[in-house]
Amino acid sequence: MTEADALTQTPPIPGATARHLMTFKCVRIEMLDQDGEPVMLAPEHGKGGGPAVASGFLLREEAVTYLYTCWHVVTGISLTNPVLPGAGVLQRRSRLKVSMQANDFKMGGAVVTTGGTETFEIDLYDASDKPPSPVWEQDEQSYQNSNLAMANLTEPFWHDIVRIRLPDEVKTSTIQNLAPQDLWPHLIAPGDALLLVGYPYGFSAKLLSPTPIVLKRNVAAIQRDGPRREILIDGVGAAGMSGGPVFCEHEDRLYLFGVYTGIIFPDAAEGVSPERTTALGTVCQMNLLHGALKLARPAAVVSS
Repeated sequence: MTEADALTQTPPIPGATARHLMTFKCVRIEMLDQDGEPVMLAPEHGKGGGPAVASGFLLREEAVTYLYTCWHVVTGISLTNPVLPGAGVLQRRSRLKVSMQANDFKMGGAVVTTGGTETFEIDLYDASDKPPSPVWEQDEQSYQNSNLAMANLTEPFWHDIVRIRLPDEVKTSTIQNLAPQDLWPHLIAPGDALLLVGYPYGFSAKLLSPTPIVLKRNVAAIQRDGPRREILIDGVGAAGMSGGPVFCEHEDRLYLFGVYTGIIFPDAAEGVSPERTTALGTVCQMNLLHGALKLARPAAVVSS
């Protein structure tokens, strides 16, 4: 049995220790184009552009390790306006550069040393298909969107979530992986505390070792109108935190509750700039993804 396969056999980590290990559970994601260059965002709404960055985490399921993040992260398309970028956008998100804190076991696993960065890259598309088809998995149920179909993309119906199987040659440790035993198994109520982990605007607390930021938020509502199955929280994370893990702590145990997916403005009237002071965050519950809803690779679009 490998170290990673033995993860589900290990005892639960106490809450205080688990909070210290949260910095290993979140990865930093940088989008690369078809030439392997960083995808750059255009300035908008008075903000400067910069590299397209996001957050994610690794989950070990049945001897396979998956990278979880958001659909809008891998596509660059917002689900509030699901259309393809204009012809002037030359950079397509084609690969992900994933970075995380490095760690090593010493003295037979009794001591863990940390420091530095571990990095790997994974493709987002199978180039052997014409046009290239996504290699990620998403909701089995999707909207009919002929605009996206031209690029072999489908719009997820329920969740702004994808998972990507890591190649076998990518090796990660038990410290960096989450496991099914880490998933929150119970209901949650308004007012309950959650911990958002991610890289706001790509920022890391340490320059030479990816170290995410942890924000404390509370559940504002456990459901909302529309098809999106999301929990609302009473504050937002910054851009770049999308796809990051959201934890909750219960009886001195830290659980993976969900995935941070973005922001909504409940006070945004048409033609009026929304106020960020009242913005709410959105979180997708992981137990929905592992229940009746199955993730499925988008079907390739067959041209006539």
